[in-house]
Amino acid sequence: MRKLNPHIAWAIFIAVLVWSPRGANAQPPSKHASRPTRLTHRVQSAAIPFTENRVHRIGNLWLNVTNYGVIAGVAGGLSDPCTGMLAPALEFPGGTGTVNLWDGSIWIGAVKGRDTLVSVGAAIWPLTQSELFPASFPGGQIEERTTRQHLKAPKGSRCATIEFHEDAVSEHDVIAVYYDTLRSAQFVNNDPNDGRGHVPLGIEITQKSYSWSLSYAQDFILIDYTIRNIGGEHLKEGFIGIYLDQDLYRMGGDGWLDDIAGFLRTDPTEIAEESQIPVNTAWAADNDGDPTGGEYGFGSNPTVSGIRIIRKPATDAFVSFNWFVGNDNQSVDWGPVRRSSRVQFLRSGLGAPHGDVAKYQMMSNGEIDYDQMESAISHEFDGWLPPTSPAIATNIADGWDIRYLLSTGPFDLPAESSVTLTVAIVAGDHFHSEPAAFTTYWDARDPGPYVEHLDFSDFALNSRWADWVFDTPGFDTDGDGYRGEFHIVNGEPQYYRGDGVPDYSGPPAPPAPGDLRFVTAPGKLAVRWNGRRTETARDPFSNLEDFEGYRVYMSRTGLASDFMLLAQRDRINYTRYRWNANLARWQTPDPPFSLDSLKILFDELTDSVYSRPFHPNDFMVADIDQALRDIRFDPLDPILVDTSYYYFGPFDANLTVDDVALADLAREGVEILSSIRRLYPNAPPDSLAFRDDGTEYAPYYEYEYAIKGLQTAEPVFFAVTAFDFGLPSVGLDRLETSPLINMEEVWPIISAEAIGRQNTKPGVYPNPYSLADHYNLSGWEDPRRAGLDPERARRVTFTSVPETCVVSIYSLDGDLVRRLDHRAHPSSSDATVVVWNLISRNTQAVKSGIYIWTVESRFETHVGKLVIIK
Repeated sequence: MRKLNPHIAWAIFIAVLVWSPRGANAQPPSKHASRPTRLTHRVQSAAIPFTENRVHRIGNLWLNVTNYGVIAGVAGGLSDPCTGMLAPALEFPGGTGTVNLWDGSIWIGAVKGRDTLVSVGAAIWPLTQSELFPASFPGGQIEERTTRQHLKAPKGSRCATIEFHEDAVSEHDVIAVYYDTLRSAQFVNNDPNDGRGHVPLGIEITQKSYSWSLSYAQDFILIDYTIRNIGGEHLKEGFIGIYLDQDLYRMGGDGWLDDIAGFLRTDPTEIAEESQIPVNTAWAADNDGDPTGGEYGFGSNPTVSGIRIIRKPATDAFVSFNWFVGNDNQSVDWGPVRRSSRVQFLRSGLGAPHGDVAKYQMMSNGEIDYDQMESAISHEFDGWLPPTSPAIATNIADGWDIRYLLSTGPFDLPAESSVTLTVAIVAGDHFHSEPAAFTTYWDARDPGPYVEHLDFSDFALNSRWADWVFDTPGFDTDGDGYRGEFHIVNGEPQYYRGDGVPDYSGPPAPPAPGDLRFVTAPGKLAVRWNGRRTETARDPFSNLEDFEGYRVYMSRTGLASDFMLLAQRDRINYTRYRWNANLARWQTPDPPFSLDSLKILFDELTDSVYSRPFHPNDFMVADIDQALRDIRFDPLDPILVDTSYYYFGPFDANLTVDDVALADLAREGVEILSSIRRLYPNAPPDSLAFRDDGTEYAPYYEYEYAIKGLQTAEPVFFAVTAFDFGLPSVGLDRLETSPLINMEEVWPIISAEAIGRQNTKPGVYPNPYSLADHYNLSGWEDPRRAGLDPERARRVTFTSVPETCVVSIYSLDGDLVRRLDHRAHPSSSDATVVVWNLISRNTQAVKSGIYIWTVESRFETHVGKLVIIK
């Protein structure tokens, strides 16, 4: 069962596509038709709202946000203003081309006088309204901030680099302000359910979304919605909802009729009640992860994503979760409804709420619906109405086109007052790990065995971290003595919630090395960086200089999941394990020690004590002597010092090199290709020097890593990360910066200067180009563009060309097929390459055949042949 391919809708999203109503098992009408046209970024008059969007892509979860109350917005066919390509909606992992959210919107409802009103950014297909708009230019513009020194825009971006802002909260803040006060029929549709035009509440919404790249925060995005009453009338019994139409599929594909949804209260992996931490997160996923050939690959989507309310608008507010199938066919337009429900379903179904009153009633009903997989199981004894029919219930239970509403309230909003709602958009990996689980275990009458094969652990952990970053557990932010909620575990408090005062922070990794510098040659390159700021930064939580080491990564795609570790260098230090007799376990509450500092503390120990690997075990026994007798590994017996027992072991890999010896070898012409080395090992730490461009640097912190054996016609992505030793006092492991922070695309090619000096002859790769070689599957071609239009993802590369030249491709008959004007800065990484996508000057994909190519430059003209086999 398929709906209209989304790319038809993206290409002609202004048109209205009409499908006929359907039966229970027929094809549904396309929901792509009804999205009203959004405005362009051009200013047409002072009265026109300045609508625009931005994409969060700093972490592993990419999300499109707007300044008119909509997130994702695939239904509007939005483009990314920075790249010019289709904006990723909710893409996880980022860069894979998956779609996890079709449309989302904030809903705000309240009683104004005697009227019940709801204002929405987008409502339920097919009767979509848009009632939230920003101001005209320039007041309606989106603002962006960062806590980093600067946040580089995507390569080839139309957007400027985002600079550090002292008021920034995250690595990428996106701030928008919009209103529900616009009533012009030019922009706001009449609601046929209410039989009138839009009646505003009179509110201003300030939306602030935050994203991070750190490992514990890269899979969620926090959004603050501050609602201010600017209309002068008291708004009573207010409710705020987030409506999500969470289709899950791969860009370029379909599959939104097999999605499942539910509400996760706690992490199901936690068995003991005393350790269970509330999760309370709405979720949706594809029912089987879309395996291909019995495996999960690039075209699959085995993940889960959803939304959590982090901060409610009032302390006594409650939360409602309602899912439903919105459909013109009333028998399919269904969702769980309690017998006591007051929702007035105007269209006779029991699913989508249409009109202000029905929306408000659903937002305020206090229901937490049972999970979709339980649709075919009777819940009548628990007070729920039965489904329309057993057949419909069975059909919905195993996956359908689901929407849901997560809402909270009530609250009062007097004139000029405001309330704030904070939500987290969360994703989790490895939700599906067995490609055959759905076909093997699914039974609508007994979904339990299938559910047991769903893994919520990563999703639940990320949801917790979203809560913890918003409000750090155990941290008294305002100094009133309250540190948050906790469980008693093994006799000690385990904090799982903060003090209620937002922190928007977590332990940071050291700053990533700044701009990377590359030295390239055919098939090899060296990456260089300066680590002064990285190694001297203090962790604001511990106030320690906690830098531990560097790692160098390489990827052929630039996706976060594809980076492979090439080299590591970390400080030589050791962990001290101390026996806690009260808890009967080994603990590591201290930062790692240098060998010299350990010798000062324990001068009776020899080097051999620290030289062997050590992996402590936890012993739940009362007798320390028995615990020590049970240890069956080296080194020697635990050391007894001041009635405390200790063990020692190397922290991390303790990988470093003899920098002076390597420098001597380098001077002799020996290539050092396997180690991260200091370029100036004899430089004092406080010494300063100047580069050719006049910038100051500290030679002591200069590093280099070199590699060879690369393809000259294929770019690679290089990144250098920094990691610390974590926060041992709270059990937090080492933190590492994301490779995406300073990732650079590099071509291992001859430099522009060398071409002019050596008169190098150009070449072309691959030659022949053959579709049978599956270049896309091997990562040679852009996987995102290949999913949209494979013919636009083809690639052949002309190498060793001058930085200014003209590449022309001709047929054997002498007809010009394509002309490529190449002008690049001599220092750019792609100055001596030209890429052709096998598209002719008439925008047609070229056919199989033999082609003649020329490279014309100020030096001379080179001629060659290229064979294309399709």
